[in-house]
Amino acid sequence: MIRLYKALIVLIFMYASGHMGYTFFNKDAVTPEEKMWFFSGGLALLLMGFINILHFILRIPLTRNICFITNLAMLLFMIILCFIIPEPQVIVLDFILATILITAWKHAVTVNKRSSYEVNLPGLQL
Repeated sequence: MIRLYKALIVLIFMYASGHMGYTFFNKDAVTPEEKMWFFSGGLALLLMGFINILHFILRIPLTRNICFITNLAMLLFMIILCFIIPEPQVIVLDFILATILITAWKHAVTVNKRSSYEVNLPGLQL
């Protein structure tokens, strides 16, 4: 389960960097506003990836809750986007987001069974 979660986080980062990089080659986005909106989609995925990394490393209730809310919000948004833009990459991203939501939940359940939510990081008291 841990390997799957790591792989999904890497896929999210790949999608994010690809989305942001494609902004500069996208011929459909003509105006600067369209390019900024397209780039912001990549930024949202990038931030989602970082939130999942925090949840994976810290293993505390706050990051778990933020991670679940973020993953669920992104999944719901992408499901709606799938009806507006029915392209293969959007459908694949929907599948990835659904899988990462389930995997993050299972990771939290597994961590909760194994230990308490204690974090020992230098300079960080939780």
